[in-house]
Amino acid sequence: MEPEVQTEFVPKLYQMLDNPNYHEIVSWGEEPGSFVIYDTTAFQELVIPEVFKHSNFSSFVRQLNKYDFHKLRFKDKPSKFCQFQHPDFKPENRDRTYLIKRKEVQARKQIPASLIEDFQRQLDALYYRVDSLEMENTHMLGIVNRQDQLIKQLQQMAMGADQVLHFLVALDDAEGRNICSQFLADFAPNKVQIDQAVSGTEVLEMTQRKNYRCIVIDLVLPAIDGMSVTDVLRSRGFLNAIIICVEEDVDSSRRDNFFKRGASGILNRPFNRNVFYEQLKLLGV
Repeated sequence: MEPEVQTEFVPKLYQMLDNPNYHEIVSWGEEPGSFVIYDTTAFQELVIPEVFKHSNFSSFVRQLNKYDFHKLRFKDKPSKFCQFQHPDFKPENRDRTYLIKRKEVQARKQIPASLIEDFQRQLDALYYRVDSLEMENTHMLGIVNRQDQLIKQLQQMAMGADQVLHFLVALDDAEGRNICSQFLADFAPNKVQIDQAVSGTEVLEMTQRKNYRCIVIDLVLPAIDGMSVTDVLRSRGFLNAIIICVEEDVDSSRRDNFFKRGASGILNRPFNRNVFYEQLKLLGV
């Protein structure tokens, strides 16, 4: 008996779990045949669009259900934690994905099985189309909102000289974080509050709790790189913040790409106090 023809869904699950860039968000579970999603929000925003080409967590769960994956229940886990299990979904079975079959649709006798399968394919296509439209709508809203960004930045500048400015410094090395933090503290003495982060995941969590005026972020960060973090922040509507990306050396083509993806400014290493301050003044800090 030949193996059942499979869609790309199950192989993509293996590809996702093999990618070390996702291991802080999703990984194999301790229970046999299971995988764990540690943060469903980050999973929906960062992993699903790259691996499955849509951004709908509910659609992803529907696909798991179709392949007879079951959600494991835990009373002591946070709300964003999920774990799914299938007895044949194991690392050693990555070349035998045919073991994981779609659940059969129980059709009535008067309806041909081929018609049911065709309807299922059309329904899957509709689900993906809905997901694509949602992504397009989010992109268009981001473009419209960015047109108001400059006006909002100018309004924020006029709110008063006594306003405390919140800065976030997210670099992969302690020395760089301390240098940038000191530059910012000297830039506006007694008027700034500076937080530090060491990973892209931490930046996404901290920006959900506080509205930062300026974020200095390294393009090379653990788990999630700085440019991907910028993409997520802009898509969330985090449009007023000035985001300055840091890298050793940036050529003109990459610089243009950074600006298109939402960066406000580029800062090269090694850091220079005067260049840093000119950048901040130019961006209206």
